[in-house]
This record gives sequence, structure tokens and C-alpha cells, in this order.
Amino acid sequence: MFSVKNLAVGYGPHTVLTDVSLTAKPGECVAILGRNGAGKTTLVHALAGLMPLRSGTITLNGRTLNRLSADGRNKAGITLVPQGHRVFRSLTVDEHLRISEHARGANPYTKETLYRLFAVLDARRNQRAGTLSGGEQQILALARALIGNGDVVLMDEPTEGLDPARRALLVDTVKQVCDNGAAVILVEQRVDAALAVASQALLLHAGSLETLGDVAALKADSTPIIEKLGMTTQ
Repeated sequence: MFSVKNLAVGYGPHTVLTDVSLTAKPGECVAILGRNGAGKTTLVHALAGLMPLRSGTITLNGRTLNRLSADGRNKAGITLVPQGHRVFRSLTVDEHLRISEHARGANPYTKETLYRLFAVLDARRNQRAGTLSGGEQQILALARALIGNGDVVLMDEPTEGLDPARRALLVDTVKQVCDNGAAVILVEQRVDAALAVASQALLLHAGSLETLGDVAALKADSTPIIEKLGMTTQ
């Protein structure tokens, strides 16, 4: 169980998150929606250990992670797919996957499994990441996170820069990640992509999270959410 209670985070004198709480069980996907500037990336960075907490607790399977660094949280089972295709431009695709392998028990995602799942990476095993397209870099960032075998996978705007076919592949991959027992925290601007995989749908607004209601009902009619947030399904 991944649990966040009463989290507060800010920059200098400015508080961005004031009272954020959520839980995610193994196999669940928690989708977090919100306007630009609402603090979604700040939340992901705080969970990953890239920003200090002002208050609150983060626990994974009963272990408190507050004092762990980003590397410590990664070793504890938190993996991050960052926004903006953050890869090491000088490393090849294969080198990215080799350095990201962790010995954290049986992992359904080996290098060869990922090459079968993401044919575009298989075709570019020996190509430097800096020469990939933005969408290809995002797929590489996802594969790098999966090979890390995390109990919790944090995804920050993963469909950004992807064409429709690769967005569909990403949605299918998120479903598979959950089926394999990981919890996914998905920050996403595309409402349809988020609802396609979500067990819970939450709105980040005014520094805290609130539930958006029954996911099945939202899938049937997401128009009010889209209009409220000025978001997109395309």
C-alpha cells in the first residue's frame, strides 16, 4: 500500500501543496487531473524525493519514506517517469536499460521483454537517446522506469509528445503495469487517457486533492470535467 497523508510542499515562502492525501493499492492506477500550474509536477517531485516536504508523511508498505533521498526512494520501490522526455542524450537506448536494471526480486520487465513491447526501441537499441524523437524519448523513459521494477510508478504527463498510436500503446502498457501488481500515480492532461486506466480519479485544486466521483460514470461522460479544467481529449 502506498499512502500519502497531509502533504505540504512549497518553494521558498510560497506554499504549493497544503493538504494532499491519497492511497494506492497494488494494481491500482490513481489519475490526478488539474489545470496547468495547479502543482501536479510539484506533487510528483515531492513523492519521488526531488523536493523536501514541509509536513505530512509518505509510506510504502508501512515504511515511512520522508527522510529518504530520491535515490533511496527509488531503491525502496518508487520509480519516476518524468515529464519532458528526460533521458541521457549521449547514452544509447540499450545503455539506458542496462544501467536502470535493479535486483528487486522477479521483474516481469527484462530488456528483451521491453524490446518486444516497444518495437521502436528494439529498432534503435544502439542509437543515442539524443537522436530519438520526443515521443521515442518518452517511450524510453517509460521503459527505463519499468525495468527498475518499482512497486509504485509515478508518471508525469506521459502522453506528452506522443502520436495517437503511441498514446494507445502507453495506455495499454499502464494497464499491464497495474495487472503485474504495481501501483501507478498518473498525472495527465488528456482526460480520456487518464480515465482509460484509472481506478481513482482525483482533482488537484487549491493545494489539495478531491475525488472526481465514480470512474465508470466519468468514462461515460467526461465533458463536464473537460470543460471545467479546459483540458483535452485529443
